[in-house]
Amino acid sequence: MTDTFQILATLVAVQIVLALAPERETRRVLAAAILSRRDGLAATAGVWAIGVVWAILGLVALAVIGALPAPVPEAIRIACGLHLVWLGLRTVRRSFRDATGCDADVAATPAEAFRGGVLSALAAPEAILRYLSILAVTGAASLSLGEQALAAVAMPSATALWNACLAVGAARPPIDRVLRRGAALIARLLAGARARIVVDHR
Repeated sequence: MTDTFQILATLVAVQIVLALAPERETRRVLAAAILSRRDGLAATAGVWAIGVVWAILGLVALAVIGALPAPVPEAIRIACGLHLVWLGLRTVRRSFRDATGCDADVAATPAEAFRGGVLSALAAPEAILRYLSILAVTGAASLSLGEQALAAVAMPSATALWNACLAVGAARPPIDRVLRRGAALIARLLAGARARIVVDHR
């Protein structure tokens, strides 16, 4: 396995783990999918579009940090790792609350569902820090410009794939009930996996 493939595979794996934990964007997709599968997929597309923008901004931030004098980049890399650990702890904390709620403001058409996905993702600019943390911890700075561009598309695409699966599944009432009942347990398990990934890449 080449270093480039290993870094890209790790980026996608970390992003998948992060995507599985219920967040604002996921709740928006589920809310739309409960109305119809088409609305859920439209919301997924809206979240993906903004996700690519956030990932590109994360890459820009990574490049700026890389130009700073030592040991600043390494210190920021450690801080990014700690941020991912904090995200895991936050996921555990939230899992003890109501982790199954969906947004009340649901769409009536696919166009409105797409707009809702866009607005939901725009309301979470902290995703830039999340992408930056993943890129820094996994060593994406060593990738070529083209490979970094691929990573910027691949990470939100991994999230979109999971959201699309949710959109298809949530349109079926039995699957939706299982997702709702198991959300808290899933969140706790994923938080542990997230922390393990950070430790493995220190």
